[in-house]
Amino acid sequence: MLILRLLILGVWLLPCAWQDWKKREVSNWLTVPAFAAAWIYAGFAGLPLLFLTAVTFLVTYMAVQGQWMGAADGKAVVTIVAFAPAALLGVIVVHLLFLAFRWAHKQYYAPAPGLVIYAAGVALTALWVAIAPSIRI
Repeated sequence: MLILRLLILGVWLLPCAWQDWKKREVSNWLTVPAFAAAWIYAGFAGLPLLFLTAVTFLVTYMAVQGQWMGAADGKAVVTIVAFAPAALLGVIVVHLLFLAFRWAHKQYYAPAPGLVIYAAGVALTALWVAIAPSIRI
């Protein structure tokens, strides 16, 4: 079931990442329905996932207010955590690789579209789950 949720997230993230790459913004018509569906899914999935989704929302809300991330990035992270919390590991790995690459090339202030990183992280997680199904993340 996790692989199906990761595939659905990946399909949703593709147009979001494309818009973020090209325009550095993502339309609300792409992010708001998924964000709303994430809350509904988390509510039906039970209290632990709902709590994790709420904590993620609070952290990303503070990050958006502090201008450390965009609103679309915040909605995407909450959506990813609600539908596949394990994908956060892939997102973190991809983000760290991007930061290491940027640091190695002395591009300290070169921003990356967040949704591109998130899409790559979800894809990495899906690959991980497909290749090594016995490993539980």
